[in-house]
Amino acid sequence: MLENETTAGRASTLGNAPVMDASNQRAHFRHAMRSVSFGIRRPDRRTSTIMLKDLSCSGACGLICEPLQADDYLVIEFDGRHRIEAKVRWVRRLLVGLEFTNPLSEAYLGQLRERCLDRAAAERSALSAD
Repeated sequence: MLENETTAGRASTLGNAPVMDASNQRAHFRHAMRSVSFGIRRPDRRTSTIMLKDLSCSGACGLICEPLQADDYLVIEFDGRHRIEAKVRWVRRLLVGLEFTNPLSEAYLGQLRERCLDRAAAERSALSAD
């Protein structure tokens, strides 16, 4: 299924196969990111990192050590050229739900996921070599 398909349930991924959960409605499939970290910048210029749990075209969920509140804004820096503004929709201890102010394109989401998978594989390889 494509990320922009509306589903009657909540979607996450185990590997590449989407898993449906009827407990919630989602506009886009969420893809597991397996703890990939990205830099964030808050409006007050403080920086930190977010360890993503999942990512979709319209938002993300992840762990962050900075105190945030619902309706805060931040910028996620995917790399030196790609940044996206996000609004904090909910906070549960260190876990936050983010909604992007401008959704990611399906093509960019696919490229980002591939880069993250490559980066995670390289990190696992480096750990196993030690």
